[in-house]
Formats: sequence, C-alpha cells, structure tokens
Amino acid sequence: MISWNLLAYAIPLWGVRKTLAALHPANYLQYQGLAENEHSSRIKEIAERVLAAEENEPTYQERIKELVSELPDSIEIKNAQAVATFRFRVVSGQLDGFPIYSTGTSLDRGETVGQFFIVIDPESTQTTIDALPWIATHEICHCLEADAAEIVLMKTIASLTATIFSTFIFGWSLVPSIGLAMLANVAAHATMSRRAENRADDFANKYASEEDKQKAILFLEELKNSRPEAISSYPAKLMLFLLYPSEDARIAKIRATLLDQKKVA
Repeated sequence: MISWNLLAYAIPLWGVRKTLAALHPANYLQYQGLAENEHSSRIKEIAERVLAAEENEPTYQERIKELVSELPDSIEIKNAQAVATFRFRVVSGQLDGFPIYSTGTSLDRGETVGQFFIVIDPESTQTTIDALPWIATHEICHCLEADAAEIVLMKTIASLTATIFSTFIFGWSLVPSIGLAMLANVAAHATMSRRAENRADDFANKYASEEDKQKAILFLEELKNSRPEAISSYPAKLMLFLLYPSEDARIAKIRATLLDQKKVA
C-alpha cells in the first residue's frame, strides 16, 4: 500500500529534523554550563591571531556574508561584521575517543552574536596538549565553515533525491526506496566529512609554524596507535575509514608543507 511505502521518506525527513537542530542555537546550550578549560587563554590567542589573518582573505568575508544570508530572519542578524566578531569559549568535557571537539557556531540575538565552543578532554595526553595550536586551528576552520550543519544538510538533500528517484524508477516499492536513501545518506556523509577534514587540515597547515606542525605529526602518530584500542568493533572501524582521511595521509600532507616551507626559505 502507498501509505506504508511513504515510510521510505522517513530517512530524508529525519535529516530535515537534524538539519534544523544543527542550525538552532539551543543545540549548544549544553556547553554553556561547562567550566573553562585550563588551556582556554592559549586557544583564544590562537583564534584571535588566525581570525585577524583570515579577515584579510577575500574568501573570509564572502563566507561570512553567505552564512549571514542563510540565517532565518527571526535571528535578526544581518551584519556581516557583527558575525565576524565571534567569541570563543573553551571548555572541559569528557569525550569518546577524541581529544578535542568543536561544536560549530551558536548564533543568538543581543551582545553575544556568536560563540565557538571548543571542548577539550581534561585527560588529554601531553602530546595532544603540545599540538593544541595545530588542532585548535583545525577546529576553528570547522566552525568558520559551519561544517556540521553543511554535512547534515547535504545528507538530507542526497537521501531525499534518492528517494524521489527511486519512487519514479521502482514505483512505491519500500525496500529499494529505503535502500537507496540510506546509501545516498552514507555516501553524502562520507564525501562531505572527508572534504571538511581535508579542508580543516589545509587551514591548520596554512597558519601553523614549523614547530606546531612537527608536534601535530607526533599527535597524529599517537592517535593512529591509540585508536585500535579505543575502537574495536567493525562498524566503528568502517565509519572511521569512511568519514576521515587516514592519519598516514594527514601526516604526509603536513610533511609536504614542511618541505615546501624549506624550499621557500
């Protein structure tokens, strides 16, 4: 029956709900009450330096204007310069297998135009702490590009397109529709996630010093060696493979930029 086959649209509709949640300021309230991390001032200094440099990049203002144009009118922010004055809040929180995590941007009315919440696990190793300049810059890029919202939105579009395509090709057959929607969802997630991670790595390499990059290499090597213990299940390993470039590939990219720096010098 057609009424049952309409369930095929549950996947893209669920994506719509997640997109709205990702864009809603209330999604970030959970970080408001967390204590400031001991490395907060250090990361804020890095953020201010990077943002000051980015403001001179033509693409930066274009990104900010694009972000502002997509905001709902209810938020009442239409000033690109105001949005560019984001404030960082660096907090401590328990994380599952990751030493640092950025939430994205919380946009609200009033004086607090925006905040980047960067969460650091208080049990992070010294290698992670040493690599904070590179890691934090990587996370800042995720915030500036609103990657979390972009990934969810593209997953929604992909799964909805696949469901509509399936309806025309297979009629109201439930299994093909759900199968194609799930496949499109995973493919879009993997493509956009890898794109975001590579873009954030490039951003971090752009602003990191040679010393920071050397420390980032040590961090990535430690991460590569620790993940097999933290992630043991096959589905988790598969998702990690699909969503993130390998540590070896990321290390190779950093080393390539170090060689380029030496050639210029």
